[in-house]
Parts: sequence; structure tokens; C-alpha cells
Amino acid sequence: MRNIFGNLRDLVGYISNQMIHIKKTSKLAVGMTVAVAGTTTGVAFAASNTNAESLGLDEIYHVYYGENHIGSVEDPDEIDEYIEEQKNAAQARHNDIELVTGEEINYVRELVFNSDVESEKVMTNLDENLTFATEAVELLVNDQSIGYVKDIEMANKALNGVINESLPKDLQSNSFTFIKQKENKLILPKPMLEDMTKEEIEQSNEEEKTIVLPKTVTVKQDSAEIDVSFTENVVVTKDRVNPTKLLEVEQLTKLIKRGISIAKEKPVENESDIETIAKTNNLSTDELIDLNPGLDDVEIIQAGETIKVTQEKNFIDVVYTVEKTEEESIDYETVTKNSNEIYKGNEKVKQQGEKGKKVLTFKVTTKNGKVINEEKVIEEVVKEPKDKIILKGTKQISNRGSGQLGWPAVGGRITSKMGPRWGSYHKGIDIAGVGNRTIKSADNGTVVQASWDGAYGNRVVINHNNGFKTTYSHLSSMSVSPGQTVKKGQSIGQMGTTGRSTGVHLHFEVYRNGALVNPLNYVGR
Repeated sequence: MRNIFGNLRDLVGYISNQMIHIKKTSKLAVGMTVAVAGTTTGVAFAASNTNAESLGLDEIYHVYYGENHIGSVEDPDEIDEYIEEQKNAAQARHNDIELVTGEEINYVRELVFNSDVESEKVMTNLDENLTFATEAVELLVNDQSIGYVKDIEMANKALNGVINESLPKDLQSNSFTFIKQKENKLILPKPMLEDMTKEEIEQSNEEEKTIVLPKTVTVKQDSAEIDVSFTENVVVTKDRVNPTKLLEVEQLTKLIKRGISIAKEKPVENESDIETIAKTNNLSTDELIDLNPGLDDVEIIQAGETIKVTQEKNFIDVVYTVEKTEEESIDYETVTKNSNEIYKGNEKVKQQGEKGKKVLTFKVTTKNGKVINEEKVIEEVVKEPKDKIILKGTKQISNRGSGQLGWPAVGGRITSKMGPRWGSYHKGIDIAGVGNRTIKSADNGTVVQASWDGAYGNRVVINHNNGFKTTYSHLSSMSVSPGQTVKKGQSIGQMGTTGRSTGVHLHFEVYRNGALVNPLNYVGR
């Protein structure tokens, strides 16, 4: 007998220092640990099946759901079969999602002298507590959960969606990668690691299923450089979650864009009760009191007092710099040159001006869709402007006529000659029937009259300083003034019907040495 207990003591001494962990093959991620216990003496030891049988020991399995012991069974296969049935039923409602148990199922094998299994208790516990979940990716900001999506790809797309809203269409992309997965571990892409400090890298890799995003991520897209800054602590983690909590990419994008709630101190503008202040700040009364515990017993808040409220805060800043080119015209210069070939007072355009062209290159920096800086970096003239050249006459106009009178109108016909008419004497000729009503000086001379003159209406009189004088009557308007020197053919007004007139025409008279003469004897056409 002493030898038997001696052997048992040796066996316990050898085994009690060892734990044998056996991973049991199961889709439910079930683990099994083997241990041996004496149910009456409290002695624990492990043994092989052969030794257990020779010692009269029974084999049982303790069932753990998460960290909770829910009973023991003789055969774990019956539990596996039950869980598999329940999982298949749940899986039918979530065809596109791989389900796992909400908590890990673990078995601990024990060898006992007297087995006392609790299969019914285990089944009851599972009926009450067994849930199914899916492996999901969660985005957290300052420990606030923003939401869950099915996988890393969807998380990256949601972040891309937020960034794209701050970018022009030609820079938008869904290919920016912020998180990757290697086997079952979350990692940061290599390009991101190059821009991170050693401390940031160590912090991001502290846990296998959790990654901390760096404060700034630089992405190059075509010729643009895009800086994505996370202004708060952004963490991506993997967790088991009820499938009903999973979001679509668009839903997570909206939640990220909305930002996080932060507490902010704010002065009260007008004396108000708690309910009114809460409503004004889009809070319930309970939420306002939670932020301000001291308001629990207060009914009225005085103007000027400071309270805490919440506000939505964006936690992603998107800054990008691009080069932008613009074409800009260059105004031409107007150059005036004197010409002794043109009479003084007259001008002539020798060369029409043409605008030039230059191309400007700017570096434009935009933050969250708003331009914050624009810097010109290159200015290149691609076409020089051409000056407009105006010739200004310097040639003096002689106030002395040549004696050869020109036709005072632009075309037209004589409608009435000089001589007796209607019981009186017509002192000149009438010209009408023109398309262009411009009236011209018959020769060089000096304007001695440009005014209203009774029956003549608007009348211009020119002294040609050579014995000749000409008059132009019934004008609708006059473009010269007394004392002005005019040259032959120069416009002096417009044909009209002012004064005593029967229609639009020019009444033209010629005087030589003070005596009225017949214009047709001196005027050539």
C-alpha cells in the first residue's frame, strides 16, 4: 500500500508542474487543456489514458464560454455538434458573413475518481448565453467607436470616401491604403512607415489586432502631394461583433465625416432654464447635466455663466498642393508718333494693337476643400504684345484756299439752282438725295460763323482768305467753331432741314470779293 501511495506521490510531483495544452481541431476555435484532480482530496495531477485507467480515473471536460465555466461533460463532441447546428441556423440569416461564437469555447480535460458531469446544465447555459458574431474591423477615435465594417478593404474605402470629398475629381481615388492585414495581424503599409517616428511605429504595433494610425499620412497622386492628418487619436482594431452592427462603406464614411463629439465650454448668453439651454445646444436635459454635474439642482442659469456643451469635431484634415496654370493676356501699349504728312488736328492709326499672352504657374494649397495659399512660381511670356501706333498730324493747315472749290456734299444732286424762284431770288444751289449726310468744306479757310441764323437754320460760314467765302445752311449739326482753320474736304457738319426748309438738303452759297456768285461756275465734282 505504501508503494502505491508512493507511486502516486511521485506521479503528482511530476505532473503538477506541467500543463498540457491541446488545440482541438474545430471551426469554432475550441481549445482544450488537460488536467487531473482528486474530487475528494483536492489533489490535482495529469496522467496518460493508460495510467488513468489503471488508477480507476474517469475523464471529463469542463466547458468554458469565454471566461465563464458553464459546466462539464463527458464528450465535448456533443457540445460541438450542438453549437454547429446553432451556427448553421444563424449562418442561414447571414449568407455573406462568416460567423463565429460570440465568445471562445474552451474545454479543459480533467481526470477524476468520481465523474459528476453536468451535460444538461451546459446545454441550458448555452441556450441562454450562446451568441454568434463575426470578425469585424472597428474604427475608434479617442476611444469613441465610430462604427464597424466587415473587413480592412471596407475600412480603407470609407477613409478614402472622406478624403475624396475634399479633393477635386482628378485626384480622387479609392486606392489609398491606410491599413493592411498580414495573416491575422493588422499592419501599416510600408510607405507610411517611412514617414513615421520610431515611437509612432512602436505605438502602432503594440497589439496584434489593433493599429494606431500615424498623425500624418502623405500620399502622392499624379503631380499632387496629399497630406492626410488625423487630428485625434485614431485606432483601427479587430473584434467580434453582432452582424447587425456592421455598416456599409457609405454609412461609415458619413459617420467619419460627421466627426466626434467633444466637450466645449460656452458662456450662457441669456438667463434661461436648463431645458431651454439643452435644447438650444441640441442636447437632452440629462446629457447637459451629465456634462455639468453641478447643474443637477439648478433651475435657472444666469447670463454669463459658463457651461459645458458638446460639438461635432472633424478629426481628418486633407491638405493638398497642386500646380495650376493660367493664361493671361498682356495689354498692348498705345504709341503716338508725330507725322508731318498728316494735317494738324488729325490722327491716323498706322498699326492696330494686339494683346500678348503669358502662362502663369501657381502652387495652390487647399485644406478641406478651401484654398489657404496660392503662390506664383513661374511666369512665361508666350506671345509678345504688339503696340498700337497712332500718327498724329503736325502738318500745318493753310487757312488760304486754292481757289478751286470742291463739292460740299458726299454725292447728291442739285434740286434747285441759283436764280429767280417763286417770286424771289435763290442765292445759291440746293443739294439733296445723299446717302451720307456729311457736309464738307469746299476749300481751306477759317470758320467765321457756326451758329443759328434765322431762315438759314444752323449755318457755317468759311472765309477762304483768297477773296472767296462759302456758306452752308440748314445743317442738323455743326462740328466746327469760329476761328478754326479747316482744310478742303474736312467735315464741318451734317445735312439737315433746320430753319425755313422744305426737306433735308444743303443750301450752298459762294461769294467772291464780297459779291454773290453762282457756285456752279467755281465748284467741281
